[in-house]
Amino acid sequence: MLRLHSTESRFRDVGLCVANDYDHEQMDRLYNSYTDPDNPEFDEALREEMHNYRDLADKNVPQLNKDQRDIFDKVKEALRTGVQELMFVSGDGGTGKFYPLLGLNLISITLGKTFLYNTLIAWLKAEGKKVISCASTGVASILLYEGMTAHSAFKVPLDVDPHSRADIPAESDLGKLIRETEVIIIDEISMLHRDTFAFIDKQVRALSPRSKRHLAFGGKTVLCSGDFKQLAPVVVPGGRYE
Repeated sequence: MLRLHSTESRFRDVGLCVANDYDHEQMDRLYNSYTDPDNPEFDEALREEMHNYRDLADKNVPQLNKDQRDIFDKVKEALRTGVQELMFVSGDGGTGKFYPLLGLNLISITLGKTFLYNTLIAWLKAEGKKVISCASTGVASILLYEGMTAHSAFKVPLDVDPHSRADIPAESDLGKLIRETEVIIIDEISMLHRDTFAFIDKQVRALSPRSKRHLAFGGKTVLCSGDFKQLAPVVVPGGRYE
């Protein structure tokens, strides 16, 4: 039982679900085939995954419109030069607007954020880059390739507050993934509490090199998106139920 519990925990750490009646020996073999670099099956699975993502990127990149391609190229340039990009994409379902967080330019997107994100994720994976794609809700996260909830991706406490500690072990699988990740995508950020967003920043900084911990998200390129028109209006001054 201890072995099964341990393996279940490892599966959940990488965002996989476990059936109650799953055989623990099969579980161990499957987990090792995907996570052990010394296992021949790992190399084969990795090559096949990168090939599939390359095909997908080659198919989707030419379909990006000008505005989407501008964002795609900004991310590529950020990775090439090592200069951080912080971006916010907002708009109605199926559309979007692009705001560089540190700039004033506005770019309209007409084909949708999800297509852009999945094209970008496929290209990053094909290039051997590490990317974390997540969303504030489970429904939104399943639309992203290898997506997960933000709470799962960054181990956000249920009762998070400004004093919550970033406690992902640096040498854990998740800690290494966050440290080595170059691009973070957070969809439906308008549904996240500000303490949750601040905690994600804190968690990423804590796992980043000391020379970059003074930068937002440890200097990584971050794309956020959401539609604030989906939220209830703010009444100033108003009570909790107003």
